Amino acid sequence: MAIFDKLLLAIDFSPDADQLLGRVRKLCEGHMDRVYVVHVLRGDFMLPGDLGDPVDPDRRRLRDQSQVRLTEILHRNDFSVPLENLVIRYGEPATEIKRLAHDLEADLVIVGSHSKTGGWMSLPGATTNCVLQGIESDVMAVRV
Repeated sequence: MAIFDKLLLAIDFSPDADQLLGRVRKLCEGHMDRVYVVHVLRGDFMLPGDLGDPVDPDRRRLRDQSQVRLTEILHRNDFSVPLENLVIRYGEPATEIKRLAHDLEADLVIVGSHSKTGGWMSLPGATTNCVLQGIESDVMAVRV
C-alpha cells in the first residue's frame, strides 16, 4: 500500500461485495484513511454526479438509504474508513468511478469484476471493462 497515496474502491450492493471488501481490507490494513469507497446509483430521474445534499425528498431518501446500506456492508466486513471517505454518486457507474478517481487524484482504483466465463477464457464484466478504458489511474480488477 505504500506506493499508493489514495485508493478508490468501487462497490455495488451485490452479495459479492462482502468478498471484495474482505480481500481489500487485507491489502489496506493500517492505511484505511487513504481509502475512499464509492457506490454509484443508476436511475432515470436524476442528473449524474454527486448526490451531496439534494433538495428533492426522493433524491434525499435514496441517498440516505444508500448511505445506510453502504455503512452496514462496510461495518459487517470490519472495513472502517472515515465517514468523509464514503461517496454516493448517481449516473453510469463506469463514468462516475472514473470521474471520482480523477477528482480525488486516486493512484489506484479497485473494482470487483463479475467475470463472464466461457470455458478457457474469462472476460471482465461490462462495468469493469468500461472503467479500464481511458482511466488515468491504475486499476485492479478483483474477480468475485
